[in-house]
Amino acid sequence: MTFSTICALTIVPWVSYNLLKNVKRKTEKKRKSKRYLANFYKATLTPFLNKRYMRILLFSAIILLLIGSCSLAVFRLVPLKLRPFDNKNEFQIVIDMPEGTSLEYTDRVVREFESYLKTVNEVTHFVSFTGISSPMDFNGMVRHYFIRKGSHLADIRVNLAHKSDRDQQSHTILLRIRKDLEKIAEKNNARVQLVEVPPGPPVLSTLVAEIYGSYDKTYEELLQRAVGGITPASLHMDPERNPLWIKVVLPRDIRSDMISISHIPIRSSMGKMIPLAELVHVVELKTQKPIYHKLLSQLSMLLEKWLAGHPEKRFWI
Repeated sequence: MTFSTICALTIVPWVSYNLLKNVKRKTEKKRKSKRYLANFYKATLTPFLNKRYMRILLFSAIILLLIGSCSLAVFRLVPLKLRPFDNKNEFQIVIDMPEGTSLEYTDRVVREFESYLKTVNEVTHFVSFTGISSPMDFNGMVRHYFIRKGSHLADIRVNLAHKSDRDQQSHTILLRIRKDLEKIAEKNNARVQLVEVPPGPPVLSTLVAEIYGSYDKTYEELLQRAVGGITPASLHMDPERNPLWIKVVLPRDIRSDMISISHIPIRSSMGKMIPLAELVHVVELKTQKPIYHKLLSQLSMLLEKWLAGHPEKRFWI
C-alpha cells in the first residue's frame, strides 16, 4: 500500500506529464460539451455549499438511506451471506466413519454413495478415495484434507455436467441430494460433508472460533504401530496413477484385543525375547490432539458448518 501511494504521487504524474504534453488540444465542440457538464455540476452542488440547512438535509438523507439499507438485512427482507454461491462443475463428498472402522467396511459404505450418485442425472463421473486423501487442491490445502489418511476416512470427487448443459446451479443440486446422502450416512453411522468449490479464497471451515491459551497435557501415546501399522514404502504399478502404499501391520487376531497385544515379544538388550506385558502397565487413555500455534500462542479452533438453505440456523456453535 505504501509503495502504491508513493507511485501514485510521484511516478504516475511524471509519466502522465511526459506522455500527454504533446497531445493536441481538444476542439471547441468538446470544450462546450464539458462546459455544460461543469455548469450542471456547479448548479447542483452550489446550494449545498452556500446554505447550511441544505447540507443538514443532505446529511440526514444519507443517514436515513444508510439505516434503511442496513435494516433490510436485520428484518430479513434480503438474504445475507458472506459470499455468493458459485455455479461450479464439481464438488466433493467427505466421509468420516467411526475410528477403528475397517477399510473393507468403509469401502462398502463408499460404494453405497456411488450407487446413489449414478442415479443423479447431472453427475457425469466420479472418483472415490478410501483410506487415503484425494489429490490436493487449493481448498484441500487450506482445510488440511491432504492429511486425511486412515481406514475410516474416504472422500468422493464428483464432476457435474457443464453449467450450460443443466438447468440447476451446483448449489441447488447439492441441496436437492443432501437429504438422500444424509440418509445413507445415518444408516451406516457415518458423517458426511458436501464440500463445494468456494467462489473466493477458501477457509478452514464455515465458522471458526479461535481460542488462545495452553491446555493440560493429559493424553498418552498408544501402541500405534501395533494397532495401526506403518507404511515404510510405496510401490508404483501400471496403470495406477497414484502410488500404492505398502502397509506393515500385525494380523487382525493379534491386534484385536489388548491381551493379544500384551503378548507381543520384544527383544531385550541381551537378545532375549520378553513379552510386552512384563515391561508396561496398560492404561486406556485418549489419544493426544494436535497442537496449533498462532501469534506465538497456543490455539484451539472450534469448527462448525452452516446448514445451507436455513439462514436462521447458520450461526450456532
